[in-house]
Amino acid sequence: ELDTARKSYQQQLLTELFDFYPLLRQSQYLQKLCHEHGSLLLGNLPQTIQDVLPQLKNDLIDVSLKFERQINQLSIQAENIEENQQLQERVKKAATYFLEKLENQVISPLRSAGYQTDNAAVRKSFREGMEKLQRELFIKKSLLSAATNGFSMKNYLDTKAKSSIATGFDTNHTEDAAFVSSSNPDFFRIISAWRSKKAKKQQVTNSKIIQQKTLNEIAETLPATSQQLKAIKGMGGKKMQQYGREILEMIIAYRKEKGLEVPDQSENELSKVGLDTKEISFSMYKEGKTIVEIAKERQMVQSTIEGHLAHFIGTGELDIDQLIDPAKKDTIIKQINLRQPSSVGELKTALGEAYSYGEIKLVMKHLETKSKK
Repeated sequence: ELDTARKSYQQQLLTELFDFYPLLRQSQYLQKLCHEHGSLLLGNLPQTIQDVLPQLKNDLIDVSLKFERQINQLSIQAENIEENQQLQERVKKAATYFLEKLENQVISPLRSAGYQTDNAAVRKSFREGMEKLQRELFIKKSLLSAATNGFSMKNYLDTKAKSSIATGFDTNHTEDAAFVSSSNPDFFRIISAWRSKKAKKQQVTNSKIIQQKTLNEIAETLPATSQQLKAIKGMGGKKMQQYGREILEMIIAYRKEKGLEVPDQSENELSKVGLDTKEISFSMYKEGKTIVEIAKERQMVQSTIEGHLAHFIGTGELDIDQLIDPAKKDTIIKQINLRQPSSVGELKTALGEAYSYGEIKLVMKHLETKSKK
């Protein structure tokens, strides 16, 4: 009876040795997480899991089911499994085959897989899921490695016990490996570290600084001008004013380091980041550009630029005579005093085509500022 029980236990352990269903179930669980939280996830982990599952089913599970039938037949015929030479040779060959497939088809792809997410709860689920899968893989690899020298119940149980209590499974690499999915992984690391530092300093989550997807697009496209950076979803308005200059400085420095193209006016670009649209026009005017040139470069109509500059007449930073011919200014003032118009349109009609709406607004802002003083 003891011999029968021992043989039955040996058969059970042999079956367990070539059972890959626990790996399949854990991989499917991770795939489920990827489907549920795909919109919050960056990195190549979802695609890797999708690629690994067919390999796991076809090259490991399907083959192991056929091999299990052979093992069972040989086990039934053998009086002592550990001393049966034919059975041991089959176990050695099978262990070598499955060990190679496990390493190449599952472990190696997952080693280079990665993910990143701003959501703390989702990150926790993935870390736990990846740690469990890594543990299952480590145990299975250890058992198969030991079995390449033949099957021994004592050796099997010792190997399983030692590998099961192994600690220090590192899931950080799966988050670090997400950088490899970027076209510019070095810059992805740079800007991610910058974001983490900002978040820590402000005592907020990383996503409060800049959303993960926005960060990823910046790293992918490396926008070299303020307009290109602002065009990225999530970098408009306040974010541009808060962090635009720092990000652009990092991008330009990285482009120079990698020998990538850098705009000729990169320093001027940096000086404009964080300014509102009026301030940008004013900055360009101070560089010596005419209103026509500014309008063309900014792809705006001339009257819009004149309206921008009118603001700085109101603040006293610009003199009206710098922007409009004094004779034109005097004519517009004369018509204002004469007609007391209720609208700019009414005054424009009286003045005719020789005067633009922008010029009229400039003079009106001048008079408004003068009257306040």
